[in-house]
Amino acid sequence: MGKQKLSPVAFEIKMLCALFMRSVKKDIGRQLKTYRLHINPLGFGVLNIVRHNEWTLSELSKETMLTPATLVPVIQTLEKKGFIERRLDSRDRRRSPLYLTRQGEKMLAKIFSIDERDIVVRKLKELGGHDAGELRRILRKLIGLFIGEKKLKEILESHTLKNPTH
Repeated sequence: MGKQKLSPVAFEIKMLCALFMRSVKKDIGRQLKTYRLHINPLGFGVLNIVRHNEWTLSELSKETMLTPATLVPVIQTLEKKGFIERRLDSRDRRRSPLYLTRQGEKMLAKIFSIDERDIVVRKLKELGGHDAGELRRILRKLIGLFIGEKKLKEILESHTLKNPTH
C-alpha cells in the first residue's frame, strides 16, 4: 500500500478501535449497574490497572494520559468504597502506590468474568472461530509494533497468570 492509501486505513482503524472501546465501555457500565456497584466505567478501569501495577496517582495519571484532576475524585470514590488503598512503598517512603483491597478483588472477580454474557465473547462467537483467531493474531502483531513484543508478552502473561479465567 502506498503512503496515500495508508492514511485513510489508519484513520478507519482508529475509528473502529474507538467504536469497539465505546461498545465495551457501555457493556461494562451495564454490568456495573446490574451489580449496583455505584462506580463508573472509569473507576472500573482504574481498579483493573491498580490490580496489575503498583503505581502512585501521578504515575497512573502519566500512564493513562488522564489528568490528576480527573483521577482524584475517582480514586477518592474507590477508597471510600474500600476497593483500593494507598500504602507506603517500603523501598521509597516518598511513594504511596495504590493497591487493590480484598474487597476490590472480590468485586472485580464478580463483575469481570469473561463468560457467555460478555459482549466481546458474544460478538466473537458471531464472528466465528477462524475470524476471531485472525483478529487476535493481527491485534497482537499491531500492539507488538506499538509497545514491543517483549512488553506485550509480559502484559499478556501477567494478566493470564493473575486471572486464569480471563
